[in-house]
Amino acid sequence: MAPDMAPDQDKKTSDPQQIPSSTPDKGHPSVNAGSTVPELLDGPELTKYRETVEICAQLRLDSNLPNGDANNAAILFSTFFKFAEREVCIFTGQLFGGVFDVRPDVGKRAIDFLRKDSNNVLRIAVSDKVDLSMFRKKPFIAGILKEDDIKGRLFVYDVSGKTSSNHFSVMDEVAFRYETSHVQKHAIANFGNSNKAEQYYRDFESIIRDTQKMNLESSMALPL
Repeated sequence: MAPDMAPDQDKKTSDPQQIPSSTPDKGHPSVNAGSTVPELLDGPELTKYRETVEICAQLRLDSNLPNGDANNAAILFSTFFKFAEREVCIFTGQLFGGVFDVRPDVGKRAIDFLRKDSNNVLRIAVSDKVDLSMFRKKPFIAGILKEDDIKGRLFVYDVSGKTSSNHFSVMDEVAFRYETSHVQKHAIANFGNSNKAEQYYRDFESIIRDTQKMNLESSMALPL
């Protein structure tokens, strides 16, 4: 099933969870399961957004977080890598530098995640046709490749021309980010709707099936 056709009935029906008032981030918007959090873009609001995302991750709240802004997306992926226990899958155009390369904590947390367990993996499916030699030099990718102790835990797939589906990412089949509109830069993220996360994970597996895995150590591409 195409990712933008994931059924709405996948949504959890658990009772709403209110963020405890004892949490140290007093002043951030309260978040209920099934709610939509107001978008917060810069300054102190960006800090509040980061705190809100981390609370949603900690409590596995079924709340839709707006995540279209590049700064907010960087916070989201940084949080994915912080809380992931097994795998992060990213279906992207070309791994936008404004999200992955600008904030060092995104790359650092990705490395920490891959280093945490020898079975942890990061898989990236790239839908744009990219110059592999340039792609390897992207700060996020280059930072991972230079760490010898995590070699073989990053996989990048060339899926150009295979699908025009909206981009999405999945953390451990538990949390997801889904671009509702790439043109208008609209996206949502959710840490508690595992049914949809599992659906997007299956979509990711379908997208990379019978495609080529990029050999990041050379300019050649290897078949799966």
